[in-house]
Amino acid sequence: MNTSPLIAAVIAAAPALAEDHRASLTAMFSVAGECQMLIVSEEERPCKDAVINTEYDSGRIGFYFVDDGEGSGITSFSGLGREQRSPAENLRLQPLDAVILDGGRVPAVGICSFENPFAGQARIQCSAFVESGEMFSGFFISDGREPKLISSEANDG
Repeated sequence: MNTSPLIAAVIAAAPALAEDHRASLTAMFSVAGECQMLIVSEEERPCKDAVINTEYDSGRIGFYFVDDGEGSGITSFSGLGREQRSPAENLRLQPLDAVILDGGRVPAVGICSFENPFAGQARIQCSAFVESGEMFSGFFISDGREPKLISSEANDG
Protein backbone atom coordinates (compact mmCIF):
# COMPACT_ATOMS: atom_id res chain seq x y z
CA MET A 1 0.00 0.00 0.00
CA ASN A 2 1.33 3.43 -0.95
CA THR A 3 0.71 5.69 2.02
CA SER A 4 2.43 8.79 0.55
CA PRO A 5 -0.82 10.52 -0.57
CA LEU A 6 -2.37 9.65 2.81
CA ILE A 7 0.58 11.11 4.69
CA ALA A 8 0.53 14.27 2.58
CA ALA A 9 -3.19 14.73 3.24
CA VAL A 10 -2.75 14.23 6.98
CA ILE A 11 0.16 16.65 7.17
CA ALA A 12 -1.93 19.24 5.30
CA ALA A 13 -4.80 18.74 7.76
CA ALA A 14 -2.63 18.54 10.90
CA PRO A 15 -2.87 22.25 11.84
CA ALA A 16 -6.60 21.75 12.50
CA LEU A 17 -5.64 19.60 15.48
CA ALA A 18 -3.31 22.16 16.98
CA GLU A 19 -4.82 24.11 19.83
CA ASP A 20 -5.23 27.89 19.76
CA HIS A 21 -1.64 28.51 20.92
CA ARG A 22 -0.35 26.65 17.87
CA ALA A 23 0.83 23.38 19.31
CA SER A 24 3.69 21.66 17.51
CA LEU A 25 3.50 18.16 16.11
CA THR A 26 5.89 15.93 18.07
CA ALA A 27 5.18 12.53 16.50
CA MET A 28 3.19 10.99 13.67
CA PHE A 29 2.81 7.24 13.13
CA SER A 30 1.19 5.25 10.34
CA VAL A 31 -0.50 1.99 11.36
CA ALA A 32 -1.18 -0.54 8.57
CA GLY A 33 -4.01 -3.04 8.67
CA GLU A 34 -7.68 -3.21 7.73
CA CYS A 35 -10.23 -0.47 8.19
CA GLN A 36 -13.39 -2.30 9.21
CA MET A 37 -15.74 0.69 9.34
CA LEU A 38 -15.91 4.45 8.95
CA ILE A 39 -19.10 6.37 9.69
CA VAL A 40 -19.14 10.06 8.78
CA SER A 41 -22.26 12.03 9.77
CA GLU A 42 -24.23 8.79 10.20
CA GLU A 43 -23.21 7.52 6.70
CA GLU A 44 -21.03 4.42 6.35
CA ARG A 45 -18.07 5.13 4.07
CA PRO A 46 -15.28 2.99 2.57
CA CYS A 47 -11.93 3.64 4.27
CA LYS A 48 -8.23 3.22 3.58
CA ASP A 49 -6.31 0.43 5.24
CA ALA A 50 -4.11 2.71 7.33
CA VAL A 51 -4.68 4.95 10.34
CA ILE A 52 -2.45 7.86 11.26
CA ASN A 53 -1.82 8.69 14.92
CA THR A 54 -0.53 12.16 15.83
CA GLU A 55 0.83 13.60 19.06
CA TYR A 56 1.35 17.30 19.86
CA ASP A 57 3.43 19.06 22.49
CA SER A 58 0.15 20.27 24.05
CA GLY A 59 -0.73 16.66 24.89
CA ARG A 60 -3.38 16.46 22.17
CA ILE A 61 -3.51 13.21 20.21
CA GLY A 62 -5.48 12.28 17.13
CA PHE A 63 -6.47 9.25 15.10
CA TYR A 64 -6.99 9.95 11.38
CA PHE A 65 -9.31 7.70 9.38
CA VAL A 66 -9.28 8.31 5.61
CA ASP A 67 -12.45 8.05 3.52
CA ASP A 68 -11.64 6.00 0.40
CA GLY A 69 -14.86 6.80 -1.46
CA GLU A 70 -15.93 9.44 -3.93
CA GLY A 71 -15.41 12.89 -2.42
CA SER A 72 -12.97 11.37 0.03
CA GLY A 73 -11.87 13.19 3.14
CA ILE A 74 -10.25 12.69 6.51
CA THR A 75 -12.05 12.23 9.82
CA SER A 76 -9.84 12.70 12.86
CA PHE A 77 -10.79 11.90 16.44
CA SER A 78 -9.01 14.18 18.92
CA GLY A 79 -8.54 14.42 22.66
CA LEU A 80 -6.03 15.29 25.36
CA GLY A 81 -3.66 12.43 26.20
CA ARG A 82 -3.50 13.34 29.89
CA GLU A 83 -7.17 12.28 30.18
CA GLN A 84 -6.33 8.76 28.97
CA ARG A 85 -7.09 5.76 31.15
CA SER A 86 -5.47 2.33 31.05
CA PRO A 87 -7.82 -0.46 32.17
CA ALA A 88 -5.33 -3.13 31.00
CA GLU A 89 -1.63 -3.31 30.18
CA ASN A 90 -1.99 -2.86 26.41
CA LEU A 91 -5.32 -1.01 26.30
CA ARG A 92 -5.99 2.72 26.49
CA LEU A 93 -9.26 4.66 26.67
CA GLN A 94 -8.95 8.16 25.25
CA PRO A 95 -11.78 10.65 25.90
CA LEU A 96 -12.49 12.81 22.86
CA ASP A 97 -13.44 16.49 22.74
CA ALA A 98 -13.30 17.11 18.98
CA VAL A 99 -13.77 15.64 15.54
CA ILE A 100 -11.68 17.24 12.81
CA LEU A 101 -13.21 17.30 9.36
CA ASP A 102 -12.35 19.05 6.09
CA GLY A 103 -14.11 22.16 7.42
CA GLY A 104 -12.09 22.24 10.64
CA ARG A 105 -12.44 21.29 14.26
CA VAL A 106 -15.91 20.47 15.61
CA PRO A 107 -16.53 20.08 19.37
CA ALA A 108 -17.59 16.53 20.17
CA VAL A 109 -18.05 14.03 22.97
CA GLY A 110 -16.74 10.51 22.56
CA ILE A 111 -14.03 7.98 23.22
CA CYS A 112 -11.34 5.98 21.45
CA SER A 113 -10.21 2.63 22.73
CA PHE A 114 -6.96 1.38 21.32
CA GLU A 115 -4.58 -1.46 21.93
CA ASN A 116 -0.80 -1.18 21.75
CA PRO A 117 0.14 -1.67 18.06
CA PHE A 118 3.79 -2.26 19.09
CA ALA A 119 2.67 -5.44 20.90
CA GLY A 120 1.13 -7.14 17.82
CA GLN A 121 -2.27 -6.99 16.16
CA ALA A 122 -4.27 -4.14 17.69
CA ARG A 123 -7.75 -2.63 17.49
CA ILE A 124 -8.40 1.10 17.24
CA GLN A 125 -12.02 2.09 17.73
CA CYS A 126 -13.31 5.66 17.99
CA SER A 127 -16.84 7.04 18.27
CA ALA A 128 -17.98 10.60 18.87
CA PHE A 129 -21.11 12.72 18.69
CA VAL A 130 -21.15 16.38 17.67
CA GLU A 131 -23.63 18.97 18.97
CA SER A 132 -26.05 18.39 16.07
CA GLY A 133 -26.34 14.76 17.21
CA GLU A 134 -24.47 13.34 14.22
CA MET A 135 -22.28 10.34 14.94
CA PHE A 136 -18.75 9.72 13.68
CA SER A 137 -17.10 6.36 14.17
CA GLY A 138 -14.13 4.36 12.96
CA PHE A 139 -12.96 0.81 13.59
CA PHE A 140 -9.56 -0.47 12.48
CA ILE A 141 -7.53 -3.64 13.08
CA SER A 142 -3.77 -3.43 12.59
CA ASP A 143 -1.86 -6.12 10.70
CA GLY A 144 0.48 -6.79 13.63
CA ARG A 145 3.48 -4.96 12.19
CA GLU A 146 4.91 -2.11 14.24
CA PRO A 147 3.66 1.37 13.32
CA LYS A 148 5.89 3.40 11.03
CA LEU A 149 7.24 6.65 12.46
CA ILE A 150 6.52 9.31 9.84
CA SER A 151 7.56 12.39 11.75
CA SER A 152 9.01 13.27 15.11
CA GLU A 153 10.37 16.34 16.78
CA ALA A 154 13.82 14.75 16.74
CA ASN A 155 13.91 14.29 12.96
CA ASP A 156 12.06 17.48 11.97
CA GLY A 157 15.08 19.70 12.62
